[in-house]
Amino acid sequence: MTAGKVAAEFISQQLTYVRARRDNVEARAVSLITTSGAVASIGLAFLGILAPGRKLSTAQLASASCALTAFIFACICGLLVVKPRTAPDVIEPSDLRVIIAEEHWEAPEGQAQRVIADAQVDVFEETTKAINEKGVWLRRGFILEVIGIALLGITVLLTIRNR
Repeated sequence: MTAGKVAAEFISQQLTYVRARRDNVEARAVSLITTSGAVASIGLAFLGILAPGRKLSTAQLASASCALTAFIFACICGLLVVKPRTAPDVIEPSDLRVIIAEEHWEAPEGQAQRVIADAQVDVFEETTKAINEKGVWLRRGFILEVIGIALLGITVLLTIRNR
């Protein structure tokens, strides 16, 4: 096996790995959206059960509003992670046209592997950039979710204390 074949195989494996990482980040974003929405709904329903028909104090209202806002922004962060994107994991048509050009069509196998590997490296680079950006939004979303949970806990404690 030539060094080029080994390199092409390695690049292909790395591309598979980075795509799996991207899919994992996006799956975690979906769970962020789901849990933030669920916790916000359950928390506000619980608040309604604890204080039925009573006017909430300013502190309760402020912490509940801030909690709800944190959950909404956590959901937005999750949506930014899974938003439709220009697919960085697809090889550009212009790169594919190079491979099928007449002068390359009958060329040795190694030449095609090199052109394909070059295109895959570009895809790898773009996908890695996308993952890094998605990771930033995912971390922000989880931080907001934790803040929302803490504020919701404070709201519940204030409500229980004022019963």
